Amino acid sequence: MNSTQAAAAATDLVRWFQLICLDGARVKARPKKLRWSVFHSPGRLVRSARRDIVRVLDGWPSAEALLSAYRRIVLIT
Repeated sequence: MNSTQAAAAATDLVRWFQLICLDGARVKARPKKLRWSVFHSPGRLVRSARRDIVRVLDGWPSAEALLSAYRRIVLIT
């Protein structure tokens, strides 16, 4: 896979993530907006007692959007 194909695949993955996992204004947001509002959120996925737990900083502006996206991913898988 060359760099052009990798960039095209990444673009497609971001767009599908928007369509399937996000709601509201973030569905049509530009990639730069998503990068600074969702992808750079300080969070951690922890596995404990065979359960996946998402931990995001309390009071972070996009915490609810990130948790909602994770819930939708869980429903799909």
